[in-house]
Amino acid sequence: MRRLLKALSCMVLLGVRLQVSEASDDSVFPLTDTAATFLITSTWISKKDDDEVGRPDNERCLAGNQCQSSGTGIETTSGGTILTAKHLFPGHDMADAVEIKAQSSTFPPSEFTLACTPIESVDLAYCAPVGENKPIPLPARVSLSGSVSESQRVWIRGFPKGGALEGAGGYVAGVETPFAKTDVLLLAGFSGGPAYVNGVVVGLVHDGEKVAEVSDPYVMGKGRIILLSEVRQYLPPTLVSEMENPPETTREKWKALAAQYAEATNSGASVGLGLPTLPTNLDASFPDTLNVAYSIDETLSDHDAFATTKRKFTLGPIKATPGYRIVKYDVQTLSATRVSNDRGEIAPDGFSIVYRYTLESGPLFDQWRGWLKARLILTEVKLN
Repeated sequence: MRRLLKALSCMVLLGVRLQVSEASDDSVFPLTDTAATFLITSTWISKKDDDEVGRPDNERCLAGNQCQSSGTGIETTSGGTILTAKHLFPGHDMADAVEIKAQSSTFPPSEFTLACTPIESVDLAYCAPVGENKPIPLPARVSLSGSVSESQRVWIRGFPKGGALEGAGGYVAGVETPFAKTDVLLLAGFSGGPAYVNGVVVGLVHDGEKVAEVSDPYVMGKGRIILLSEVRQYLPPTLVSEMENPPETTREKWKALAAQYAEATNSGASVGLGLPTLPTNLDASFPDTLNVAYSIDETLSDHDAFATTKRKFTLGPIKATPGYRIVKYDVQTLSATRVSNDRGEIAPDGFSIVYRYTLESGPLFDQWRGWLKARLILTEVKLN
């Protein structure tokens, strides 16, 4: 758990919801449930020093100090119940009282207090809003019985380091019940964030497997998700029933708004210009900007007998989200050596990007390697 001694600012996106169908394109970032995704923060006065040795004291949670952790949660019922990771909250040995708040990813942002119940057997907690402020009754689509398999496309949503809401794409790398491993490089702040397969939430981020050569303590590693189908038995029966049987009135209300937006948008100037077709069932709170991340984890270990080896690598083409265009990219380098000719090429229409780079490795008698561990972060803006 990443415990910070100062509040982390939250940049927010406008909310959006996409009713996912079987025909959903999993190759692009799903807009599903942005309005149901929340920044979760907990604040407490620590009773003792934390165990995160090796970090500067000003970044640790020390006895007597006010401490804070941040992560992500997902709304799962029309009554506002939020699921998140239990490890975001300190145990009784660390704090006598904890203030837990949720901040919406819609605009304007809303904030409300939560009362959270940890589940003893697994790294989950379910939280209910307390007080007058409540989340929009727009729960995510959750699967408590579906299965996942290796090589399936997976998308993860969270607030890296407590900052702007971000989506991160990759693939399922393996299943070790009750967890699924992914190849998605995640930062601190993604804990508790929803993981989507085929357009529905199948699990929440539990932790990350560390990546060789990356020592930054704020890099979780390759995301590992706890599968909801495997922990369903630990959830209260009433909560399971609400999650599996959302009121039709909620769905119909947002379906009607979505239809209105789609009709207004598709009758505009974008029609007939060869632009990507907007989904026909988006709600009216369409986000202006998206941040979408893709992982790079490549090592070159080829060793010629006498000469240096060079190899070119390509990530992409990566498609823009339907209804958006890519306007810029940033490379967040986590660890790199012997990298050259790295550059991104955004298509003139902004609908795709290719990222290229070259790695080098040494001859057999030296055997040095080249590697790049990074996150390619795209900024996408809505089409006019």
